[in-house]
Amino acid sequence: MKESERYYQPHTSKEALRKVQALFNSYCRAPLTTELLQYHHQLTQQVVTDILPAARREQQPARVAAANRIYQIMLRWSAVRLAGQPWIGKLVDFQLIEPQNSPKRQVRTTKIHSHQPGRSVRH
Repeated sequence: MKESERYYQPHTSKEALRKVQALFNSYCRAPLTTELLQYHHQLTQQVVTDILPAARREQQPARVAAANRIYQIMLRWSAVRLAGQPWIGKLVDFQLIEPQNSPKRQVRTTKIHSHQPGRSVRH
């Protein structure tokens, strides 16, 4: 395997932002360790040094704003976790979504009209 094929190399800033978002969501609720903090700091620096300039080169103001938002959220994550507080929320479409603000799914049950007791769920 070549060295260039070993690591994920996004072609656009949007791909890079989606990968950072997926990585952040995978570890944001994990127990806090020094290795996790180092990894988080490295990922935060990649947003500032690699993704933000790439978005500016592509002349995409929405992606520049998204990269800045992700950077601010990642800084807030560090402060919250170092204070010993749990992190509530996750990144969706480059924005922080908290559980109380997410849409709820309404479940309606109906009785099955047959000889067996039971209920069916319609969404």
